[in-house]
Amino acid sequence: MNYLFLIIGFVLLIAIIFDVIWTTLWVDGGGGPLSNLVADFIWYIFGKLDKKGTGFKKFVGPVVLMLVLVFWISVLWIAWTLIFASFKGGVENTARNDAITMVDYLYYAGYVLFTLGNGEITPTNGTVQLLTSLASASGMLNLSLAVSYILSMISGVIKRRSFATTISGMAKSPEELVLNMWDGEKFYNCDMIFHTLADQLSEISFEQRAFPLLNYYHSSDKYKSIAYTMPILYDSLNILEYGVKSKEVINPLILKNIRSTIIDFLESFVKFTEKEDKDSVFITFPKLNLLKEAGIEVVSEQEFEMKLKELKRCRKQISHIYWDNWSGLKPYESDHTTETI
Repeated sequence: MNYLFLIIGFVLLIAIIFDVIWTTLWVDGGGGPLSNLVADFIWYIFGKLDKKGTGFKKFVGPVVLMLVLVFWISVLWIAWTLIFASFKGGVENTARNDAITMVDYLYYAGYVLFTLGNGEITPTNGTVQLLTSLASASGMLNLSLAVSYILSMISGVIKRRSFATTISGMAKSPEELVLNMWDGEKFYNCDMIFHTLADQLSEISFEQRAFPLLNYYHSSDKYKSIAYTMPILYDSLNILEYGVKSKEVINPLILKNIRSTIIDFLESFVKFTEKEDKDSVFITFPKLNLLKEAGIEVVSEQEFEMKLKELKRCRKQISHIYWDNWSGLKPYESDHTTETI
């Protein structure tokens, strides 16, 4: 018996099963450590390819998903190949009398994993027969979880695109969103709009925790991108709460709810390190002059910016998400510039 093959095979088997279960079944666990390494590496490569906004990032989500699935299957396949190969004479070829090679073990492991049977190669003792059954079960489990995961991912991507489209359909900037709710005397249906958006975003946040690979899906249409439209939603709330003089604009409970939901979304969306907090480029503050021209009573720009600076951490997380997805593209379709804080 080759104990080195046996040990390596079982270590790989345990590691990949742990990673698959962590990623697909542990709702609050995020991605498995191995899956995260693969996904982050692919995102890094596509980020380098898309530095000038060439559109490569629109492929990154499907590529990450498929390569993670291929990674799971490949490691599982290699693990069982090594385990079967560790048993000298554990399998035999009934079609020919040649010695069993590593290619035969690879063929046998694949045939068993994909539940095709065992072909012309058969186990010769009870231990290998039992391991063959376990290999077949692990293959079925992996394929079933993979299919279920793909369907859940597609559903999650659709919800994210729908949420982003809802926001961009109402406005292309936070100032425009606030103005579109203003009927000349009061703000129209603020409570209903933000309550609905909070419910949708809450569901998206939970899905991101359950299916972390959703974070790697990038829409080629910025108006369907949650990374592009989130600053619009967030700064429209800031304008209503801190920029408008009237304190009866939006129900405080709904305001607290959607702010809490946004924070939960940010925590589930991005791994935000201390270095990124220090080096992040900050999306500029929205301007109040357009609201003032429309007859809305607003505070001074200085007072508004002082309030927004108290939200530095949250705004930088949103900025990090934005620039990570849309480097080189100005937000809000305005002449806003960026400034580093």
